[in-house]
Amino acid sequence: FITTTGENETNIMSCLLAKHLMNMKNSNSHSKQRKTIALVDKEEYLVLAATTGSDIALNKKILAGNEILKFIRRGELLSVAHLHGFDAEVVELVAAPNAPITRKPLSKLGPLFYGKIIIGSLFRNGKWEVAVGDTHIHKDDRVIIVCASLHLKDVQKLFFG
Repeated sequence: FITTTGENETNIMSCLLAKHLMNMKNSNSHSKQRKTIALVDKEEYLVLAATTGSDIALNKKILAGNEILKFIRRGELLSVAHLHGFDAEVVELVAAPNAPITRKPLSKLGPLFYGKIIIGSLFRNGKWEVAVGDTHIHKDDRVIIVCASLHLKDVQKLFFG
């Protein structure tokens, strides 16, 4: 179910009602769970939409900003998403050859890394792995990172030199 009226409240409430009706209809069957998507223009309502029934809450400004960031940093970032309300970014990138991140395990990266950049997972040899302290990032590994927006430059230093 997708709702894209010009009214934030209507979109959120429509998703809530649609989710309720879908759950009632599917309660006696083993069919796949259906999803709801709401267009939400007011950024203050994004958390409300996500917690009250919308599986996905879309905001045009945030989507446009993410696309601009990808364009500006093309070749470096595969994807980037801003976590609204947290001033943080979720970044997917590929480690460059000879990048500082490829020189030692995560636990040995030092103060630049601690508490500022969280490396959640990496994709290597066709499978995703959870990154832990003794994980060693190799060139061409695809990596998912969470960091405060102000630490994006630190991420670039670590992954691209």
